[in-house]
Amino acid sequence: MKILLGALGAALVVVLGVLGWMGALSSVEVAERDMGPYQFVYVHEASTDFEKIGRITESLGQRLEAAGFDQRKPAQEYFPAGRGMQNRIGFVVQRMVSAEVLGAETFYQDIPVRKYMVAEFPFRNPMSFAVGHLRVNPAFEAHLKKHSYAQTSALVILDGDRIVYLSPIGAS
Repeated sequence: MKILLGALGAALVVVLGVLGWMGALSSVEVAERDMGPYQFVYVHEASTDFEKIGRITESLGQRLEAAGFDQRKPAQEYFPAGRGMQNRIGFVVQRMVSAEVLGAETFYQDIPVRKYMVAEFPFRNPMSFAVGHLRVNPAFEAHLKKHSYAQTSALVILDGDRIVYLSPIGAS
């Protein structure tokens, strides 16, 4: 019995250690600040399936790299359910992208400087997006409610070792 309890205790310590390393046990601070501008290249995707998003990101990244866009950051824009808008999966790039690079199903959007709710989360591996989603969304929801802001989209940008979550501030 002592061995079983010891093994369970050790497993719990390992799980808590991994969760802590992933950022799941850290507090999420929401700030308000001006961010942008961004040049966003994306494809539309209705699902939030992490594997499918990964394949889309990899394929678009290869196209952009072949076209000379070596400075790019993976980015997604998600819209609230029921609004009839598909999510956008792509990259923030450093310059405008021509129609020849975009093709028929890829789009380009200039996102101007604007005020956002901003939260950052550590990036450790692809599972960081799932953990970050579970931690940041409730913090954004609480901030929205506290300030009576309207629910808008969320822009998620992988910036090196951190994930930057942005949600435009809209009055209700």
